[in-house]
Amino acid sequence: MVMEKIRWLVAPADSVTNIDYANIRIITDTFYNRGITSRSKLRYSAGMSNGGNYSAALSAYYKYKAAISYCAPAGAVALTTTTPLQFCMARFDNNENVGPTGNANALSNSQLITGRGVCSKYLVKERSPLYPERFARRGDISLAKSAAVFYELKTKGYLTGKNYFIGFSDSLVTTYQADPTAFPELNGLTPLQKLFVVEQIDLSVSDHQMYSDYNKATLKFFNTQCL
Repeated sequence: MVMEKIRWLVAPADSVTNIDYANIRIITDTFYNRGITSRSKLRYSAGMSNGGNYSAALSAYYKYKAAISYCAPAGAVALTTTTPLQFCMARFDNNENVGPTGNANALSNSQLITGRGVCSKYLVKERSPLYPERFARRGDISLAKSAAVFYELKTKGYLTGKNYFIGFSDSLVTTYQADPTAFPELNGLTPLQKLFVVEQIDLSVSDHQMYSDYNKATLKFFNTQCL
C-alpha cells in the first residue's frame, strides 16, 4: 500500500483559493478576535522540507518579520521576497527533492536574496558520530538499552571505527525488515522507539531531518536578522 503524502500547497499564493493560506488567515484572525494576540505583534514562520518551502512563501505573502526554511531551497520566492529568510540545510540530505542540488539551490537563493538587499543567511549541518547514550535522548529508552542498540549496530558493521554511521538509515531499515530477529536489541523496541532510532541515525548522518543544532542561530535570526 502506498501512502499519499499530505503537503503544504505553496502555490498559488492566495488566501482565498489556496486552502493552506486561507487556514493560516482564519486561525490568525481567530486569535485576534479572541484577544489572544493582536495585529501589532510581529509574525514569524519556520518549516521543514515542503514546510520549509511553504514557510518561505507564506512569510513573503503575509510579509512576516522573518522566516526559516529547513532542508528546502525555497524556489522562486527568492526572486521576489522582501522577508528575511534563513536556510538551514543538511550536508548529506538524501531526499529526492533536495539532495546536493537542493543544497546548492538554497545557497544560490540565499545569495540572490542578499543581492537584492534583503537579509538572508545559509547554514549547513554537518554529520556527527553516534555514541552509546544517543538513543536514550528519548525518555523511555534506558541508557542500558541505548548502549545495547548502539553496540548491535557497531557489531553488524554499520559504524566506522570513529562511530560514524555508514551510508544512510534506509540500508538498516531494509535489512531489519527482511529479518527482524537478526537485530534482537532493535527488535525489542516499540514501533515509536524504532522510529526514533532511525531518526537519530538520520540526524547523525546529516540526512533529511529537522534538527536543533542551529536553534540559537535561528532564534537570533528571528530577533535581529542580519544586525
